[in-house]
Amino acid sequence: YIRQDDRPAIRAMASWMRLPVAKVGTRWIGYAEYRQHLDALRLFLRGSVAREQGLPLVPDASMKEQTLNRLLRTNIVEAFAKERGIAVSKTDVDDAYSELMSRAGTSTSAGEIDAFLRDQFGWNVEDFKRNIIRPAMLEDGLRKKKEVETKDAEAFEKELQARLLQDDVKRYLRFE
Repeated sequence: YIRQDDRPAIRAMASWMRLPVAKVGTRWIGYAEYRQHLDALRLFLRGSVAREQGLPLVPDASMKEQTLNRLLRTNIVEAFAKERGIAVSKTDVDDAYSELMSRAGTSTSAGEIDAFLRDQFGWNVEDFKRNIIRPAMLEDGLRKKKEVETKDAEAFEKELQARLLQDDVKRYLRFE
């Protein structure tokens, strides 16, 4: 756990024991959730897109830390959205996904998209909607609302960064 071991026994123990990697307020982020996102990153790094971009084959310490920070950010966005009455329905997410796919062009089929997500991240379409589209929609809604309230386009980002520095945001993993 401390060394972020990848063996099946450690993964099973982490899931069973619900070992935390971070905390935001009263919400714990577990090792199993972190590992799922890190697994998606690892798969991506072995894929053709990462190869074209010259990325390393395995995640380095900064990539692992960014993975944890992304989970923290997503959890803070979820909490802000709940506090401020910003909701994104399943229909909203499905519509946003459909719009995104229509921009991909008519030459891209649903099967090709499924295969791409599976090959690049180990995800299916629902995982993509849950991990990318829904958080992005919540963040966009919060950003727009904050900008209207403050007339400052950077106000939400500043608030989010300040929240990440508060005492009740804890990180339990170390990245070396």
